[in-house]
Amino acid sequence: MSEHETTRTTPIEIEVHGSWEARALADVLSSFYAFMVQHDHARWMVHARAPGCHGESLEDALAAVEEWRETRERSAA
Repeated sequence: MSEHETTRTTPIEIEVHGSWEARALADVLSSFYAFMVQHDHARWMVHARAPGCHGESLEDALAAVEEWRETRERSAA
């Protein structure tokens, strides 16, 4: 990439309830520069961006979020 080219990034924001859920999702998205923001006692937002640090795409991030969500739903059942 030349010095005149820029990499376009896409922000990702996922709202979750509870710090443990936020931490688990942030871990899943760690290669997407993930961080957590607490909005109130139980409401958290996980922020990330694509592409990830190893070039992972937005689709990769969304697939990881979907897999995490399905795993959580199966665990709750």
